Formats: sequence, structure tokens, C-alpha cells
Amino acid sequence: MGSESSSLRNVSISEKQLIEKLSYDVILYEGKLNSSNQKISMFEDLSKENLFTNYTVERPLARTIHNLKIYRHPYSIVKFLASTSDKILVTELLHGSLARVIKSQNEIQTCLGLKNILNALIFLVETAKMRHLNVCIESIFVTVEAGHWKLNGFEHVFKSADITKEFLQKSRPFRNKVSIDPHESDGTGLEQFAFATLCETVISRNDKIPYAEGFLTYCQTHLKHKNPSVRPLLSAVLLHDFFNHDFIVIHSFLAELPLKSQQAKVEFFKSLTGKLKQFDENIIGSQLSDLLLSRLVLLE
Repeated sequence: MGSESSSLRNVSISEKQLIEKLSYDVILYEGKLNSSNQKISMFEDLSKENLFTNYTVERPLARTIHNLKIYRHPYSIVKFLASTSDKILVTELLHGSLARVIKSQNEIQTCLGLKNILNALIFLVETAKMRHLNVCIESIFVTVEAGHWKLNGFEHVFKSADITKEFLQKSRPFRNKVSIDPHESDGTGLEQFAFATLCETVISRNDKIPYAEGFLTYCQTHLKHKNPSVRPLLSAVLLHDFFNHDFIVIHSFLAELPLKSQQAKVEFFKSLTGKLKQFDENIIGSQLSDLLLSRLVLLE
């Protein structure tokens, strides 16, 4: 987590191009910073009034800015770059929301993406002790640089202590209806239910992702259990085979290479070529090329 703040007082944005119209009269643009020519994404609040009235006193984008400044993750949460007042948010370059680009995502991107979102939720809920009340396809954005799925929708992020039965009831009109747990009372397990709904939205039982069918059954029977108190911890979901097949293990090992022991690296690289041959070369190129060609990997 980090609490450093930035502003746009000395930064001007050029080449602003409309990408997507989002909820609450927020518009997503692609732009460029004049100072550095860096391509960025910009969220702008065009509403004339607070559309969150009766939910929270802050405007939606203002809450997002506040939370993204504080709750940062190296690869799973949309990266905050700067903001101006509560009307403009500048982030890393994004294709748009997952809802906009989902049809272009292949099975491996889907599996890696869901793991990324799960890691973001584990960080928020189990480490930062925060709650995300609207985990859904509209709250996920896809980066241009590496095609990573990143969690946003931070207008719906609140402290655990703020979540009461009354507050949840008040929040319902502003949340994705399909992702709301019909059994929610005090908020126990609501992220598990919403994450399971997300998985059911983006995974088909006919997908070629290993263990996809079993994982969808797991979502229905465990993450959506009628008794929220017996739903597994989010960190326990990472242990499912769906997130531990060869491609995901390879991707994770390469990304975390500096943390691995020399013996683990030796064993990994011995078997790497044979394991990569299982997968389509286009998927390897799109999802692993940067990692495989990194300086650390080449030194090994």
C-alpha cells in the first residue's frame, strides 16, 4: 500500500481520444502527457451532481481516486498516476473495461486474468482489511502493455468496519445486480460470491483451460454456498488446480524468478522446453515473450 499523492497542476494532456463511456457519467479517454509523451488513460467525471447520493457523500470518481492513491498493488490493481481535484484520474494505459474487450480474450488470458483479480481481492480483503462491494466484469480493466486484467471499481471499496446490513441494503441500487449475494446480511463472503459469478461469466464449461469444468462446479458449490460463513478464504481459492496448471505455474515462476532458489531454478529450466511445447506458439508469444526474454531469464 502507499499513500503518496500526485497532481496534474504542471501536466497537460494532448491527443485525448474517447475510448468508453462508463457508469455514473464517467468517460474513459486515451491521451498523452505533453511533458513526457507518455500514453495514458484518463477517467473524467462529467456528471453535474453526485450520483452516489444516498450511498456515500463522495462522488464515484472522487472515491476511486482516494482509494487508488492508498491501495496499490504491483500488478493486480489499476495503477494510479495522477489526479486533479475529484474530476480527473490519470492511470496507466488501458484498452478499456473487460466488458468492452472480453470477446478478444483467449482461454489463457482468461485464466491469468482471473488469477490477477483474485490476487487483488486477497490483498484488499485479507491484507488491507477492505471490502470491494462490486466485483464484476465492469470493474475490471485490461492494460495495453501486457494485456493484464486489473481490478478497478474502487468507488465501491470501503473499510470492513463500515459494512453493515443497513449499509449493504443502501448500496444495492448502485451495484451489479447479478453479482449481489442474495444471502448477504453482514457482508460475510460477498467477494467470494461475486468472484464466482465473474468466473461463470467469462469461463465456459467447454473451454480448453485445464480444470475449467471442475472449477465452475467449485464456484457453485463452495464460493456460492448458501451459508456465507463456510465459504473458503479467497487465498484458499488460489490452491485450486485451475490456477496451478503448467502454463500458470510457468508464468508465475518467471514473474517471481528473483525470489527462487538456485536449485529451484535449475529444475525449472530443465523441464521448461518440454512444457512449453504443450502450448500454441501464439499464446506463448503473447503471454510469455517478455518474461522469457527478460535479462534475468537469459542470464540463467
